[in-house]
Amino acid sequence: AKKQYLELLARDPKQFRLYGMLGQIALMQGDYDEAERDNNEALKIAPQFAEAMGQLGLIAMLRGDESAAQSWYERALKIDPGFPTLHRRLADLYYERGQYDLALKEYLEANKGQPKDMRSLLQAGASARRTGQMEQAEQLLRKAMALHPKSWIPRYNLACLQAKQGQAQAAFTTLGDSIDRGMVYANLLVEDP
Repeated sequence: AKKQYLELLARDPKQFRLYGMLGQIALMQGDYDEAERDNNEALKIAPQFAEAMGQLGLIAMLRGDESAAQSWYERALKIDPGFPTLHRRLADLYYERGQYDLALKEYLEANKGQPKDMRSLLQAGASARRTGQMEQAEQLLRKAMALHPKSWIPRYNLACLQAKQGQAQAAFTTLGDSIDRGMVYANLLVEDP
C-alpha cells in the first residue's frame, strides 16, 4: 500500500489524503517521526484536514505529551465536531487523567457518531460509575449488552458495578452470564478491586 501511495503522490503531490494514509501506515509500524512528517505534509496541502490533526494528537499522546494531544484533538473537533474517533481519543485522555466527568461527555459524543461502538459504551459506563452516576452506568452497560449479546465484557463490567453497589446475588448471576459467554480470565477476579 505504501508503495502505491508513493507512486500516486509522485504523479500528483497534492493528494493530502494519501499523506494521511502514509502517516497511518507509519504510525502502525511504530515510526512516529515519519507519521508526524506525513501528517504535517497533509496539513500543508489541506490545513483543515481533521484526520491528520487527530493522528498528530495520537502521536503526541503516544510520546507522552498529553497537552499537545489535547490541543490537536480540540483543534480537529472545531473543524469536524461530529468525528467520533476524535471524541473517543479525547475521552481516553480525560479518563487517564482521572477527569471522569469530561471523559463521560466525550464518550457519549463518540457514541452518537458510532452507536454500536462497544468500547465507547464501556468506557462511558466506567466514567459514569466513577462520577457516582450508577444508574447511568448501568444503562450504558445494558445498552452495550443489547448491542453485543455474545460478548462477555459488558456483563463482566455490569457484575463489577453491581458488586460495587453491594448487590452480591445480582453480581454473581451477571458474572455467571459473563462466563457463559466466554469470560475465562480468572485473574480479573483476583486483580480487579
